[in-house]
Amino acid sequence: MTLFGVCGAGKGDIGKIVSARSNRDFISAGDIQREHAALRSVTIEAQAGESADLEHDYRVDREIIPRRCRVGKPVLCDARLGWHFLPESYKICLWCDDLVRFARLAKREGVTDVDKVGGLVLGRERDDRRRFERLYDIVYPPKFEMFHLIINTTNLTPAEGAKIIMAAID
Repeated sequence: MTLFGVCGAGKGDIGKIVSARSNRDFISAGDIQREHAALRSVTIEAQAGESADLEHDYRVDREIIPRRCRVGKPVLCDARLGWHFLPESYKICLWCDDLVRFARLAKREGVTDVDKVGGLVLGRERDDRRRFERLYDIVYPPKFEMFHLIINTTNLTPAEGAKIIMAAID
């Protein structure tokens, strides 16, 4: 099972609830990227920016994440490219209104300037889109038709989002 969504849509929170309830390991591409950034003594932002090491990104996206997702036990993989690299997976898309997701991210990071957070997030997403298109020649973000289940999390708690997923997979 793969979980796609923009930053702040609730992938991590919802994914952890669904994993626990469905007895699946939770694999977060973001956590893997942070681990690899730390090993290379760079920040996740530097790793993802315009000067990113594309070979490193390619290896993490194409090799490391898919390998961790195919270890035998059922998994839920929170990865923005999971739908592409794990094509046989049950694909879930979470989306959310921009102002709501920026406010969620600001709260999580303990920041009061939601507009600043929004600008940073949109910049990162722009860089990601360019990198993904350059590395993999894919349209990003993907079209909704690529997914088995699409959930608008704008007015949902993580528990409510998880309940919708559990009903769909039971």
